[in-house]
Amino acid sequence: MKRACFYLTLPLLLLLLNACSSLCCRVPSASVVQAVYTPSPLVLDGRLDEAAWADAPAYYPQLGRGTYDKLPVAMQATVGRELREPGYYKLLWDEDY
Repeated sequence: MKRACFYLTLPLLLLLLNACSSLCCRVPSASVVQAVYTPSPLVLDGRLDEAAWADAPAYYPQLGRGTYDKLPVAMQATVGRELREPGYYKLLWDEDY
């Protein structure tokens, strides 16, 4: 009788463990950043005055999940949990860069 109960409850237990593990271990999808190709040569001077920059999408930096918690305690006070200076970045590439 004990053996029969074991074999009946084992599949249910495995199913329950599988359901719990899929809920607990969800990993958010990584955001995709894409560099846009431009046929015109780029001048790397820190200014975004070329026409290709206007068409490039802007991406906003984010702290990675769990990044703050992995820092040493002494650094956590100076770094903080959020970015202090908002900004964005754009990525272009041509034949040289």
